[in-house]
Amino acid sequence: MLNLNIPLPYLVSAAYLTAGGLVLWCCWDKVPSITNLQSGRYLIAFTTTAVLLGFFVTNRGTFPGRSNIATGMEPRSPDDWSCPTDDQNRYSTRDRTRFDSDFPKVLGYPSGGGVLMLPLDIAVAEYLSIPRLETARRASDQTEEDAFCRRLRLLGAKWWESEDTYIRKLIGFDEMTEMEGKDGITVGWPGKEGEGGVWILRKLPGTEMMRMCLNMRERCELLERLGATFYEDAREVEEFREVLSEQSAQRVE
Repeated sequence: MLNLNIPLPYLVSAAYLTAGGLVLWCCWDKVPSITNLQSGRYLIAFTTTAVLLGFFVTNRGTFPGRSNIATGMEPRSPDDWSCPTDDQNRYSTRDRTRFDSDFPKVLGYPSGGGVLMLPLDIAVAEYLSIPRLETARRASDQTEEDAFCRRLRLLGAKWWESEDTYIRKLIGFDEMTEMEGKDGITVGWPGKEGEGGVWILRKLPGTEMMRMCLNMRERCELLERLGATFYEDAREVEEFREVLSEQSAQRVE
């Protein structure tokens, strides 16, 4: 059904244009270049244009292929939008890297569920030995995937229930938890992961330059310049204690 209720702003515009047309009709008859017939046509054209504009804007959601956001109508709730639920994940869980979302990212899929996300830049790609110019795929073996996830966590990756959950919370459909809303950390390993100390930066300003680092050595140098904290023992970093314990347990096994 078409909505015949034209928004008030368009009715007001139509009224002003009608008044303008009447001025043309009544006062411009002394102008040789504009006749009464022409001014009458202007009146009809202006009024019709304003009314039709309001009509189409109001009903643009009822036409195929058009958005259903209409000026002058009640705002739609987030539930009315076709944003996928957790049962309708529109992102492939086979992708290791993602370039078609809010920022390039590298992904990990732990056996416990959910997805780990880390911003992908040149240094991270080089450090993890993943391609930068094409979409990579996750490991087919879950044990291998879990090992990769531990590496992501040691680079500061954040865990989300799913990519769609992340998108819903990012654009405000769902509310983030306190932990999800916290700023992440920027990490630099001068040596082997878990050994030889680690650089940790907990502030965001300046981190955009990280994308220009070609390798982990340059990344660590930039982190030092930006005021990052160096921990000789990575276990002193709160975010790493659990994953380092898991890593140690895996080595024992």
